[in-house]
Amino acid sequence: MFANTKATNFEFLKPGPVISRPYPDFAQLQFVVSFETGLVLASAVINSVFTKEGWKIYTMHTVAEQLMQFPELPPLDGHMTGSISWEKQRLKDINAANPEILIIGGGQK
Repeated sequence: MFANTKATNFEFLKPGPVISRPYPDFAQLQFVVSFETGLVLASAVINSVFTKEGWKIYTMHTVAEQLMQFPELPPLDGHMTGSISWEKQRLKDINAANPEILIIGGGQK
């Protein structure tokens, strides 16, 4: 038997809930939510159908967005690959360039 995990703080995310009725006797509801457990901040896309007993979930695709005990640290410069962004590195390289010859066009046909 698997351990139970309580989910709390459910909130609807965009896009909002959508009901589709492709057939007169069939209704489907899709919505996106965020929620928390004791371990993660997560989100889910939920698809449900209307039955004689009411709405029933038939698929629930979940994603663990962030570990609660190990939050992701933001990069120092807003970029994922280093301490300086690509734009700032490129500007630094351009400003440091001191070419002896400048060729405009390459004679390509």
